[in-house]
Amino acid sequence: MKKPFVATASLIAMFSIGGALYVAINLCLNFFIPTPLPFIFFISATHIVSMVWAIVVLCNRKRRIETRIRWAIFIIVIPFFGIMSYIFLGRVYKYNKNKNYLYNKNSVSVLQPKVQYDIENLKEIERLNPEFKRSFMMTFEQQREGIYANTEIEYLKSGNEYFSNLLNDIKNAKEYVMINCYIISEGEFLSKLTSLLVEKMSEGVRVYIIYDFLGSYGRFTTSKKRLIQEGANLIAYSPIHFPFLKWNANYRDHRKDISIDGQIGYLGGVNISDEYINKSGVFGFWNDSAIRINGEGVQEIEAIFQKDWNFYVTKKQKKIEKLEPKFGKAIRKRYTTDEFIQIVSDGPNHDRPICLELLLNLIHSAQNRIWLKSPYFIPPPEIINALCNAASTGLDVRILLPGRSDKFLLLEVSKQWTKKMFENGVKIYSMNDTFIHEKAYIFDEAISFTGSSNLDYRALFCDQQTMALIRSNNMNKKIEEKMIHDMDKSFEYKFMPNKDLPLWKRAIVKVYNIMAPLL
Repeated sequence: MKKPFVATASLIAMFSIGGALYVAINLCLNFFIPTPLPFIFFISATHIVSMVWAIVVLCNRKRRIETRIRWAIFIIVIPFFGIMSYIFLGRVYKYNKNKNYLYNKNSVSVLQPKVQYDIENLKEIERLNPEFKRSFMMTFEQQREGIYANTEIEYLKSGNEYFSNLLNDIKNAKEYVMINCYIISEGEFLSKLTSLLVEKMSEGVRVYIIYDFLGSYGRFTTSKKRLIQEGANLIAYSPIHFPFLKWNANYRDHRKDISIDGQIGYLGGVNISDEYINKSGVFGFWNDSAIRINGEGVQEIEAIFQKDWNFYVTKKQKKIEKLEPKFGKAIRKRYTTDEFIQIVSDGPNHDRPICLELLLNLIHSAQNRIWLKSPYFIPPPEIINALCNAASTGLDVRILLPGRSDKFLLLEVSKQWTKKMFENGVKIYSMNDTFIHEKAYIFDEAISFTGSSNLDYRALFCDQQTMALIRSNNMNKKIEEKMIHDMDKSFEYKFMPNKDLPLWKRAIVKVYNIMAPLL
């Protein structure tokens, strides 16, 4: 039996304590002054504090306007619990502990000092696809994330392909394996991976794992103990300790990144859990993908790992560069390829929502087509408007959604956000009886953007993400082939989405849409 869900239990405990204090203060006032006046005064004071708090929230320009408005309304309508909810779930993430965790144009990675190398690659991208040069320039200028040419890129179109390739690459590891993953869950996948890692550690290979505390809570148990006993180095990202819920608990590590010897890397949508390789049929057939890269681009995955590891390292643990002297060393190996890759990190420790801005840039730059595939589609309005504008100018704009979801009514919520796009000519597909977990976005004939980020508020504004911006005709073609296969197995909407939903479900969808910017 699984342990109690620590985050939910902590929320219940803290709100219960807060509610008890609220009632206790009111009862004390009425006990000592047995008239209605103390009660009226207390309620009035609570509402005044809530209104002042709501005004402060509205004036916080670091938050999006739709988020500020919804929080302000919530705080005013439910005064006491609205304030408590904002304290624990709504505040902007500030990194006072370690400013090195911040991403900005001044935080040049020590792993990519050769800026001239990036400029040369930018010139080649401009020659091949001039309309997308600015997209590659964006994160290079803002975050100094490198643009790599000497890298082989392989599209793994299923969790099973990912699983077999990963185990084979780890078997050949010589120095170290680094895993940075949102969900690590007991099962056949983890059991085989753990046994292999233990075997490699006996041969002298070092193992480093970052797992999200909440995503892996109650799932990563037996294998974790075994790995620690055998000498693996593990860190929990943003741990939660009952009954105290820190205000930054809403921000999670959603990455699925792996580096093997600094030479081979993985990223995408596949977590370490059986459903991703279709060994668990809880949500029907699981449709996912990942990319495998071989070469210089892997050092950017390690740069991301370095920041995450060093931010949560304890006094008893060492920074990753102290543990692993060969960490982040550029491997200058020549590959006969015209492919370019840029590993993009995003999260609340960035000055701006880089994935959102990059997606907008890609949409505006597209000349022929925009095909998007995402399990959750609850995007901010600027994405919807950009897609509608693209479709209205004759571009081939398509959205591929799941036919099943792992969350109650979330598929219906996603479809509701496609209403305006449907009216503007965007083609909307829902894959029959299949849970699509893949996050793949292709533009024209050569540009792909894929990784861990969904098209919803949580992915774009709250969680740590890793995406790959790729210039490759071959990669684009392979994603296109899978999308066409999936569209052939899908239902294309010929009427307004959710038109056939019963009234009570439509009401829930409307409420969820109002709440979406808060989550």
